[in-house]
Amino acid sequence: MIVFCLCKSGSSKKGDVEYTWIHGKEVSFGYKKVNFPSYCVFEKSNKSCFFSSAHIVVDKNNSYTELTEKPEGISLKELLPTIQNNIVGLEFNITGNDFAFFVNSARISRARMFFLVSSDAIYFSPDLRLLLPYSARKLRHESAYSIIKYGDVPEYLSVVEDIFAIPVSTYLTINSEAFLKYLRDRNINIDDFEYYFKLSYPMDGGNIEYTKELFEKQAQYIADKDVAMLVSGGVDSSLTNFMVNEYKNSRYPAYFIYYGENDDEITYAKKAVQNTKAELNIVEFSKGNIIHAFKTAATRLIQPVGENSPIDGAVLYDYVNEETEILIDCTSADGCYGSRNYLQPLYRGMQYESNAINALTERIAIFLQQRSLRGQYRLKAKDSLMKDQYIRMLHEYIGPFGNLWFDQASSYVEKIQPYFTWYYSLIDGDNITNDTWAKYTIFKLVHYASKQTIAKTYDIRFPESYTIFPFMWLDILSDQGHYSWRDKTKNGIIKYPLKKILEKYIESDFVHREKVGLNSKLMQWIMDDNIRDYISMLVLMPGGVGEVLIGKKRCLKLIEKYRSGNIHYFMKCLLMGIAMQQNWCEANGIRIG
Repeated sequence: MIVFCLCKSGSSKKGDVEYTWIHGKEVSFGYKKVNFPSYCVFEKSNKSCFFSSAHIVVDKNNSYTELTEKPEGISLKELLPTIQNNIVGLEFNITGNDFAFFVNSARISRARMFFLVSSDAIYFSPDLRLLLPYSARKLRHESAYSIIKYGDVPEYLSVVEDIFAIPVSTYLTINSEAFLKYLRDRNINIDDFEYYFKLSYPMDGGNIEYTKELFEKQAQYIADKDVAMLVSGGVDSSLTNFMVNEYKNSRYPAYFIYYGENDDEITYAKKAVQNTKAELNIVEFSKGNIIHAFKTAATRLIQPVGENSPIDGAVLYDYVNEETEILIDCTSADGCYGSRNYLQPLYRGMQYESNAINALTERIAIFLQQRSLRGQYRLKAKDSLMKDQYIRMLHEYIGPFGNLWFDQASSYVEKIQPYFTWYYSLIDGDNITNDTWAKYTIFKLVHYASKQTIAKTYDIRFPESYTIFPFMWLDILSDQGHYSWRDKTKNGIIKYPLKKILEKYIESDFVHREKVGLNSKLMQWIMDDNIRDYISMLVLMPGGVGEVLIGKKRCLKLIEKYRSGNIHYFMKCLLMGIAMQQNWCEANGIRIG
């Protein structure tokens, strides 16, 4: 990918032979390319530099078109709000006796610009791992905890102590005065970033025909590319495939991850490509390739996540042609057009429970779950340490173990909670900030779907290959806000707008079947002896993630329960969360203790 450096003109960094430099009076700006992918846009003169991490797609004359270079006379700050897809960008210019520096993270998706501030330089890269040579390489414990408990770090933080990320939908501008301040402070505060996008919910009436036109316009753009469809047999990927098929003039591959003879979803995946130009490739995931996929995921991830989909993505990685195929990943449709029945209350009367009651419920739940007693799956314990009632819902990965098995849990939560509540600032408009479903959706869409789940494609194929996420484009994010919650669940039908469009292409039984999602068998297969030995080794690593975060005694108790063969799902998630981070830390030379 690429690393950028802003440093004082007289500093030792000026002579770094790895970098190509642009020298100003007060500052030197340098960059070095590392495995630089062809789909990035990069321009440089002796006084300026421009970078985009992906193809730049804009709407021109009611058609999506791709820019091969930045339009003359338009700054990245002006261009950014018009770009349909998600890019990490940077622009540097020498302006007289000063300089202008602009840098941004993606509007949504997993693409972030990471940065590290030293005493005489600021480093930036879309790949956190490329900043590690300038880092102390120490694990940030509260971030490691957040990944295990909530699936990922919140905005701004990374899993490494001295590396941070420009938050989603924001940018940073730096001149000489700001640059010197950041060096003195050795820090860029989260409040220094400015928004270029917020999710808007006018709810003034969605138009299904207009939504269909947007998808058709996307399909025309996609059809001109050498693409591969990722299909699941669900509504979102099926609809996208049918629409791309209408504009594609040649055959194209589609991939379905198959989990063995009991995976009924293969029937629907076949129907989703039937009578289209898509050629279905069955990617078989079995117990035999878990350890290889686990290791591949650990080495490919930009930073670890708490869910297991990157392991599925690593199996897919061996099949998809990196050089020629752009993968189409339809993740985030749920967050846009509906994932729940919005006609029902989100909490169903549970929102009034005090944290004291939640804490007691957690203790009862963990007692039952540790001992595999009757009722272990009935009791739903909400997060007693989080003050915010919506964030309490995020601890679904490891349940009460997230609070009661981590001695520093209270301290970790106190540190990360402000960065989670920051997500609310992405909701545009005072009238919507108290909307229950809007608050739920901001986490579903931004923190979960477009940040954690797409690691299976974005990270695993990064940086060699490019993935298009159609439901994360600007026009789609804007369009979905016109539908009210009732519109998205009309007649009790979840994701109503998309299903009405899909009815044009396939029979109603397919459209309205009960949602299943990926039929992964991973959590069953990790009980296999060989896989159990491998996971146990990572969890019990002396001085490792497990020992540092939950302690040696609890690690031993966890493995004892694991080996018994009778272990609660939350404990399995805890095992996998520790093991994945341990593997990632080892692969990247991260100090844990």
